[in-house]
Amino acid sequence: MKLWAILVGGGFAFVGIMLGYRCVDDIRQDKASFSWSTTPGEIVSASYSRPTTKWGYRVSVEYQYEVGGRRYRSHRVTRTGGGYNSEEKAREMLAKYAAGKRVTVFFPPNIPEASILEPRITKSNYFGIGLGAVAVVFGGFLGKWIFTGQSKKPKEDFFDDF
Repeated sequence: MKLWAILVGGGFAFVGIMLGYRCVDDIRQDKASFSWSTTPGEIVSASYSRPTTKWGYRVSVEYQYEVGGRRYRSHRVTRTGGGYNSEEKAREMLAKYAAGKRVTVFFPPNIPEASILEPRITKSNYFGIGLGAVAVVFGGFLGKWIFTGQSKKPKEDFFDDF
């Protein structure tokens, strides 16, 4: 029974720690993207597709830019990507990144091919940190509950002891 408590409680705690770590690392990288090197770029094409999944409308933006005399092409608008929940928001993004428009391209120093157009902090990562913390606490309590034998069935009749 004690091994079961360690496995179940430890499993929840492990998943919570890994989720929290991943989200903290994403936030760290998002914050770093604000200080990346920049270069001018140009939108080559932009389009959107109707929802085919739960992620809603997908906007596709392709742009080109030059760093150190070498030309690059990319499609990443943000570091984490994502869809839009309405056609109106997808069209707003298309208007913002119309073909031929000049844009500022952000890229990490020494990795110019890893570019984005919009550095931002993804707010869902804060939710992930909270969810990870809940999983750690739940795993700890669940493990303690099983470990200390609180999962045993109660007596059939409370009044038998009197």
